Amino acid sequence: AVGAALDNLLDELVCRRTKNEKAEEERMLLVRELAHRVKNGFALVQAIARQTFARSDPSQYKCFSERLTALASTYVLILSKESSAAQIRQVIGSALRAHLADPDRISHDGRDVVLAADFALPLSLILHELATNATKYGSLSVEEGKVTISWKEEDGRVVLLWQESGGPAVATPTRRGFGTVLIERAFPAAAQATSNAEFHPDGLVFRLSFRVAEQVLSPDVHGGRDDEGAHA
Repeated sequence: AVGAALDNLLDELVCRRTKNEKAEEERMLLVRELAHRVKNGFALVQAIARQTFARSDPSQYKCFSERLTALASTYVLILSKESSAAQIRQVIGSALRAHLADPDRISHDGRDVVLAADFALPLSLILHELATNATKYGSLSVEEGKVTISWKEEDGRVVLLWQESGGPAVATPTRRGFGTVLIERAFPAAAQATSNAEFHPDGLVFRLSFRVAEQVLSPDVHGGRDDEGAHA
């Protein structure tokens, strides 16, 4: 009787494992299909924008296209991990991909934190805005300019510092632009995000702080402008 009960239990475990494996295969298939549809969706939006105003206003189209690409890259990053989260280091690398031709000019360092999609996506857009404006008007607009990005986790919050150096003199903007609104409103309310921009003579210093929930920390540590973006 004991042997028969044990055999039945083992058969049941094998059956459940087979069902779980099948369910996981179906889930992965759906994730890949979602990733494909998301890519197609972004490509369609970009095509519509190109047909609508690429010729009439090339500069605005270029700006819109780059923002859309930054957002799409982060979506692809999240979906490629087949989860709803991404490491902050990967989010930074994805958002700044277009600006990393010379890795010595943009350095980043900090302890990895896993961000939920609701936090990874707005962070990607904010970093892209900062880099775009640094390229137009700040430290990345001159050969000797540099950007240093660092972050740390304190009491359930990520504190990120964007610091420019070696660029032209900067001045506090006189008007609010897309970047200001983006930085103020990009994060969901749950993030309790705060930001501060200081326009030092040698470059912009931007601080961003936001709350993260259910984060996973890794023990490894790696190593001007108008108000259209970073001027918040």
